[in-house]
Amino acid sequence: MIGVVALAVTAVLTLAGLRDVRAACAAVAVAAVTLVLLDASPASFALAGLGATVYLVGTQMKWTPASIREIGAGAAGAAAFSAIALLADVGAVHLPWIPVIAPVAALVVIVVPLHAIRSATSARDR
Repeated sequence: MIGVVALAVTAVLTLAGLRDVRAACAAVAVAAVTLVLLDASPASFALAGLGATVYLVGTQMKWTPASIREIGAGAAGAAAFSAIALLADVGAVHLPWIPVIAPVAALVVIVVPLHAIRSATSARDR
């Protein structure tokens, strides 16, 4: 029953989020809480996180050619972050130090491409 109620609340907030940033953030938070309450698998969390990233960026972005390049790098970083998180979850059984390294690796995977794109964009604009 909780899944049906959470789905309805998330659907309403998702539609409202197309107009209001707070509703969009609330929709993502309700979806995350629902996954926790339903004891979802790590793969479900990874897919939901990617979907939430795309939803928040897509609804709140000002679309320009430069922003589209940044979105590509951000999407690649988000996908890499999800892959690293899943590998950390799977590998944690065999290598206990992986959960400690995974956040640092994910940060590097996201920050390095974004920094390179911003540097290239700012150098071209000069």
